[in-house]
Amino acid sequence: MCRGNLLLAALLVGSTFAHGSFAAEPGSRQQDEQAIRQTAQEYLAALARGDAKALAGFWTPDGDVVDEQGRSTAAREVIAQESRPAGEGTKPEIKLTSSSIRFLSAEVALEDGTSEVRAAINGLPPLGGRFTVIWVKQDGKWRLASLRESRIEPPSTVAQLADLDWMTGDWSGQNGDTVIEVSAHWNPNRTFLLRDLKVLRGGQAVFQGTQRIGWDPLTRTIKSWVFDSGGGHGEGTWTRAGDSWVVQASGVLGDGRQTTSTNVYAPDGKDSSTWKSIGTLTDGERMPDLDIKLVRKPAAK
Repeated sequence: MCRGNLLLAALLVGSTFAHGSFAAEPGSRQQDEQAIRQTAQEYLAALARGDAKALAGFWTPDGDVVDEQGRSTAAREVIAQESRPAGEGTKPEIKLTSSSIRFLSAEVALEDGTSEVRAAINGLPPLGGRFTVIWVKQDGKWRLASLRESRIEPPSTVAQLADLDWMTGDWSGQNGDTVIEVSAHWNPNRTFLLRDLKVLRGGQAVFQGTQRIGWDPLTRTIKSWVFDSGGGHGEGTWTRAGDSWVVQASGVLGDGRQTTSTNVYAPDGKDSSTWKSIGTLTDGERMPDLDIKLVRKPAAK
């Protein structure tokens, strides 16, 4: 989820929960919580106006935003991006699904929450996110000191890819003088299977590329995207057929020639598999089919 979306989501607490849906605490704590939520409402109003100067005033001078990759950006840089006017109908719809505020001291409060962001493009599913905001009280006013964010991946994304788990590991296979080496592993959230591919002939690398396999929420299918060292790229759509996976692929080579092919991947026991590439056309010219057995290498000790 982008910084701007979660920045909005974190501050939506002001408009969503301002009417008494939080558990009130006696005395100053209740007043401070109301003040934080009111400040959030005022921030949203400034954001809607695109008033970068007013927005900066809600942050401490060294306030920062840290995204899910751990990258820290000065809040005022984010403000400069998010305060730019957007065209009508292009702003995402943001819904806060939960939020809680607890006080670490009289001048420091921690807010945790979750949100959903629905893009203005029809058909895109909502993105879920978690956020943590640190508020500090300076000169009698509550200001934002830090925003930490992370995306909540839909469980269905992981579930849809679970049947590809057999492809992980380091593999090699040979067909005549052609040797293929494949290394596959999951990204940290198991939302993409990442594969490094290398083809050698006569001991010389003739192809090297990377492939990313993931769930496409728009088409609700598994898709893959491949990029090779020669500047080519391609895309494939995966369909399960029994224990096999059939991939209809198309792409373009680095010299501009267009290609299409059908690839079939199938497990063959615990540590072996087959890879067939058939019907490959390059600018309409038929290429030789590939039929190779891959063997998983033993895991390094």
